[in-house]
Amino acid sequence: MILLAAVPLSALITAGVVRALGVSRRTAVWTTIAATVATIVAVVAVFFTFLFECASDGGSGPEAWPWSPREELCDGESSPVALGMLALLFIPTALVLLGTWLRVRGRRTLGWFAYAGLLATPALSGLYVAALPVYEVDSYPILHEPMLRPADGSEPARVCYVYGIVGEVEISPATMRHCIELEPTARARRLTTRYDEGETVFDLERVGENLTQEGLPVEPGETGVAGLVVARAYRLREAQARIGARELD
Repeated sequence: MILLAAVPLSALITAGVVRALGVSRRTAVWTTIAATVATIVAVVAVFFTFLFECASDGGSGPEAWPWSPREELCDGESSPVALGMLALLFIPTALVLLGTWLRVRGRRTLGWFAYAGLLATPALSGLYVAALPVYEVDSYPILHEPMLRPADGSEPARVCYVYGIVGEVEISPATMRHCIELEPTARARRLTTRYDEGETVFDLERVGENLTQEGLPVEPGETGVAGLVVARAYRLREAQARIGARELD
């Protein structure tokens, strides 16, 4: 929707600003046309960039964690990364207005430099995407390998994670785990080391990914999984974390 609205918005903004600058009618018309055409080029470039990245999944390369900025590009128009891409649509309008303002002020050479910046319009979206970080699964450390101590009476459920690259962490008795105690909610009390069709392990793996995304050290608060809330967070050695706990398959 924003893609479709960018062109008329550019024309309206340009027409209003050049009128305020008091330029001649002829200059105003050509300035508005230039901004409109440049915005159309930007819209086409952004559209094909979204198409390549999201529809064909062609730009992601190796498997990446879903919170990678480059992966978030396809999460919808509300994600900050996608909004940043859409903001590129108004750079041509800004350059045209800057060039016109500089020429009105008598700085014609600087004005032409601003106009020359329009030549980069087709490449802006590609450069933006290329600059977005990609957190690859095989090279980005996360909280994983959840070890659960189920809730028991007044003792809250506790989950301890290994922090590192999945499949590359060698666990020993001295390994330090990141542990969280969960608020005694109904969902936390249902967490189990017994078979439950994968519900517990699925939720706790999501918790580990979400907490990694929020950043370490872990802070008390929501985990991004309904009903699971961190009450305390601390670290334990592997041997201590295993007391009364079990790794989930």
